[in-house]
Amino acid sequence: MAFVDNTCVGAGSIDQFREDLAKAGLGDGFIGFNFGITPAKEEDLGKLIVKIEGSDFALLQADSLVAGSGGGMGPSSAADRPIASIEWMRSQGWLDQPEYDFLKFLRQSGIYDRSLRRPRTATTLGGLDEPDVAATNLFSLMTQKPVQPITSTFSDAEDFAVRRTELLSALAEPIVAIWGASAGELLVVEGSHIESPDKTRSLTGAIAHSFGPDRLLFIDLRCDFGSSGNPGGELRVLGLPAE
Repeated sequence: MAFVDNTCVGAGSIDQFREDLAKAGLGDGFIGFNFGITPAKEEDLGKLIVKIEGSDFALLQADSLVAGSGGGMGPSSAADRPIASIEWMRSQGWLDQPEYDFLKFLRQSGIYDRSLRRPRTATTLGGLDEPDVAATNLFSLMTQKPVQPITSTFSDAEDFAVRRTELLSALAEPIVAIWGASAGELLVVEGSHIESPDKTRSLTGAIAHSFGPDRLLFIDLRCDFGSSGNPGGELRVLGLPAE
């Protein structure tokens, strides 16, 4: 069944054979479907979700566009790609292990750290210094298109945590990459990004995650996080600008 918010806008049977899914080991391959939908408004197409009756599985729009005669509406966040989709991409050989880990851990935990080759602050690659290259590559993987991140600076991890909402409102995706000239830590409640957005924020159960000159720390800004006793120095935070 297809839904826009809580309204059913279409339904059909899952009975079409998909050879690619059969080869990926997803059942006998008869898990394809094709049915019409009748949303009340064309602009609701971007919010369309397909759910399987009797299951908690939901097919969300990821990097594709659902378009009507007047254009398309994109997904709410490329970072919310379902785990089943990531697993299938890995089974097809489309992702190597580090790419798979990046997408899966961000989706599950809302946090992922990526080691750079070695500590350095001034080396450039193709006009970008190394943290920017690594961040750009992974943001492109996440969105499945070329991207050009923007950089914001914060005095330390505490300043970054306090100004979270300000930063989130300026970005197209809730994911950012943190790099620091000196080592520091953030306390992060893993998985808190997928809870209700109006819940009371808390650092109960938070785990310390490191950033610094030798590593990038990717975080979903919807997570509960705050500064530890080691906030580090000035931070460069890379993200994808809102269009």
